[in-house]
Amino acid sequence: MAVSGATRVVGVFGWPVRHSLSPPMHQAAFDALGLDWVYVPFAVAPDRLATALCALPALGMAGTNLTIPHKEAALALVDDIDPEARAIGAVNTITVLDDGRLHGMNTDADGFLESLRLDGGFDPAGKVVALVGTGGAGRAMAFALARAGVRILRLINRTVEKADRLKADLRAYGARCPIEVVQRDSAEERDVLAQSDLLVNATSLGLRPGDALPADPALLPPGAAVYDAVYRPLETPLLLAAKARGLAAIPGLGMLARQGARSFERWTAQRPDVDLMIAVLKRELGYS
Repeated sequence: MAVSGATRVVGVFGWPVRHSLSPPMHQAAFDALGLDWVYVPFAVAPDRLATALCALPALGMAGTNLTIPHKEAALALVDDIDPEARAIGAVNTITVLDDGRLHGMNTDADGFLESLRLDGGFDPAGKVVALVGTGGAGRAMAFALARAGVRILRLINRTVEKADRLKADLRAYGARCPIEVVQRDSAEERDVLAQSDLLVNATSLGLRPGDALPADPALLPPGAAVYDAVYRPLETPLLLAAKARGLAAIPGLGMLARQGARSFERWTAQRPDVDLMIAVLKRELGYS
């Protein structure tokens, strides 16, 4: 809901939220375009999410991002929602419409696809993809890959039942590609990796020193690519192992920037400088 002559405010709701990289990333993009907008982190406890969302129109805010633990809870709290966000089961971007209603969407899927194509030069259409991890990030990535027209999508997870649920949700949403569920660390996984054009890590493995690899890139065929949603460190053990194998290694920092850019576009109707957003993220993380 626009407020005439006022600075536009957006932000991110999380608990905790002090670690979020979204405020400096978005603020730099607003400033570069000369927009009188500010991006503010809000520490919102889980039991206060409904109250905080209801306050958005009254405060004249344009919208907000959502991070852990609010993405799933927001599904029941917005007035309308994009069908894909409902199918994924998570909302990460809320826009306050002109009539004060709250619209929810999920920009993670588009952010991942753009990063894969623009940062990694990899088009998943017609390719065989192995996706490790079927949690929140994995669900968004799976929907993105199915929509992009992969030839085969293989869901690798320790908990087969969780992967089966994602497969059913993809089918219900209209995914047409063959979808296979594979038990992680099984003999079948080795065979699957040997036939894959792309390996995607959607788990948190690699975030902590000493983590095991989510999968062994040495099992991939020559010419395959590896995408890691983990971006701390920028070169994760998985990506370093992929490089040692001579494979394309694509870091997940671009997904963070590009999903943010989608939110930015939704709120402002302008395209931000994504290269600037990525540069800010690298600076904040100490990579430049």
